[in-house]
Amino acid sequence: KFCATQKTRCTQIRPTKLTAMRKPLHHGILTKLGANIKSWKRRNFTLYNDGHVVYAVPNGAVRGEFDVAGAVPLADLQPAIQSWPASAAPDSAVRCFGLPSRSGRMFYVFADDAEAAWTWQAHVWGVLLERAASASPEEYAEACEHCRKVLIRAAQDASKMPLRVLVGVLVPALQRVQQAELGVLPQFKLQAARLQLLITSELQRLPAQDAPGEGSQQQQQQ
Repeated sequence: KFCATQKTRCTQIRPTKLTAMRKPLHHGILTKLGANIKSWKRRNFTLYNDGHVVYAVPNGAVRGEFDVAGAVPLADLQPAIQSWPASAAPDSAVRCFGLPSRSGRMFYVFADDAEAAWTWQAHVWGVLLERAASASPEEYAEACEHCRKVLIRAAQDASKMPLRVLVGVLVPALQRVQQAELGVLPQFKLQAARLQLLITSELQRLPAQDAPGEGSQQQQQQ
């Protein structure tokens, strides 16, 4: 992570009690825009179950860590980047996205293909959904509503790939929240119910081979 002076970077993240307990949820290659030197670099990104993202150079040296606050598709990025590299074309609209940190920085990244981009965004929203449920009822309701809007956007893709990816992540995330019995107040369960209803509806539009397992569907409908 960045050192206090912001002029040098730490090459290792010192283990703490918190980092020792966390588990990686998703990892892969993303190409990110540098904060000071505006060049694009490929980095190994890892998302943890506490919502933190660690990125490292290909040889394994850690270059930074941040607490992710969401995933923003290219069309919604504000402020937007003037131009993305040629390597992000021709499907930059789906491969490029932003990962905002809770400290306020926007990490501009793009994946090697559209499915990888949607998979990253799905896992980010999945972990934020679970974290919000244990934080406060208000945050949980807000996270559910965000996930619902992302799901609606994914359902508009004729290939059904984004919908398949999102449902595959959000269904088990919601089930884990329910099983944890985190005591979400009734007045904040409406957004979760709307999200569950939308997932159930969209599952019926997916080809059988793309839908989650039958057991997951039955649990979600109960």
